[in-house]
Amino acid sequence: MCPAPISDELTAEAKQIAIRTFSALGLYDCARVDMRMDADNNLYVLEANSLPSLGEHGSYLVGAAHVGMDFAAFVNRLVEVASARYFGTPQPPMVDARTVDPSERAFQYITQRRDQMERSLQRWVELSSRTDEPVGLSRAVERAGRILTEIGMRPVPELTHDPETHMWETTRGIAGGVLLVAHLDVPVMPGSVQQRFRRDPEWLYGEGIGRSRAALVMLEYALRALRSTRSLRRIPLGVMLYCDEGHDAARSRRLIEQAASRVDHVLVCRPGTVAHSVVTQRRGSRRYDLTIEGERLSPGQVGRRRPVVRWACEKLEDIGQLSSPRRRLSIGVVDMRTERHALFMPHRVEVSLMMSYLKRAHADDAEASMRNALGRGPKWTLNRLTDRPPMHDLPGNQTLAAALEAAAAKWDITLERESSAWPSVAGLVPEGTAVVCGVGPAMRDGGTPDEAVQRISLVERTLLLTEYLIGRIER
Repeated sequence: MCPAPISDELTAEAKQIAIRTFSALGLYDCARVDMRMDADNNLYVLEANSLPSLGEHGSYLVGAAHVGMDFAAFVNRLVEVASARYFGTPQPPMVDARTVDPSERAFQYITQRRDQMERSLQRWVELSSRTDEPVGLSRAVERAGRILTEIGMRPVPELTHDPETHMWETTRGIAGGVLLVAHLDVPVMPGSVQQRFRRDPEWLYGEGIGRSRAALVMLEYALRALRSTRSLRRIPLGVMLYCDEGHDAARSRRLIEQAASRVDHVLVCRPGTVAHSVVTQRRGSRRYDLTIEGERLSPGQVGRRRPVVRWACEKLEDIGQLSSPRRRLSIGVVDMRTERHALFMPHRVEVSLMMSYLKRAHADDAEASMRNALGRGPKWTLNRLTDRPPMHDLPGNQTLAAALEAAAAKWDITLERESSAWPSVAGLVPEGTAVVCGVGPAMRDGGTPDEAVQRISLVERTLLLTEYLIGRIER
């Protein structure tokens, strides 16, 4: 009987069990998960049939009919899902290996190497290069340099400062061309356990896989595809890799600004979104360190005097009220720590604050208001640690986004535009240079143990970048 005569709650549970079974076994496209239920409504998986009967009147087709698909629609759906999984695009074209068209040859090169791309991604995940790991970062720089040299890129000494910033270019140089920017370090919270590489049918998991690693693989295989079509040497192109994203690009900032001022277009390979978007505007951010020194009070004195933690919480509430959605400005507490002596209440509070802003004038006003809000009371100090400028939505950014959309349309890849509240080095690009951020493969749960990159997006974004760069060929 379909649907089975069971409750909605049990139906939902059966669906989740089936999905988790499918995922745990690493299956693709379709399967039939068989279960039995005991007298107490407990479900038990008997088997997962990865080749279920696909006859026109088989049990699998009974389920398809229940969701509105006849036999022809089901077969078409099966082909579409497999095609999207394997080729990374809903409608892969027929490609003649003898074709001279660089776009089709590049498409063939990339789609035939999906497994190689995922193996390369696994090797990057297994190479730990956290922001404060100099040995790991050195190994990452060495590997990236070896790959880019093999592809045919050459180092640019005047735009390289070891260990933070490293630059390569094609034989055409970078003047008036394209700059691709990505980072080799993986920012993590202190004490975090490294997450190993793993996969399921739709997602690839691992430490830094979306924030850093997938973009590096995308760059590598886009450049390899261009080299295979003998197109790379005809494009003015540079690749800048920096190693201090976890420190807000404080040391690499100057060289990124210099390199960006020499090109027409900058593509920042931060992760894209599951909504198939690239970013044409980002807020800036400022980080502050607030230290408050109060009295050393015993528990019996708390009722007569206000402890420093209470005073700090009241002031932080006032500072939070400075946030303004209309101005696209927000201020929040990132971390709070206290210090105390044995048998006493805390006498010192250290607070990490983050401000997100779109206009510098609004940020300056809010900073002044923060100091006024703290006013008199315990001794306090407020230090601005970093300031990452915003990426403004300028006409050049929209033109560049339109060029990417045209490249995406070539292979029927969905691409949207959005703004983001998170900062990136895109804010360092001078106003005379067009910039788009979020060009990397789609990520979810960034910075968490479940950080993942979408498998199809890894291929799609590599195709997108390759097609866009082919449009930059100098004839």
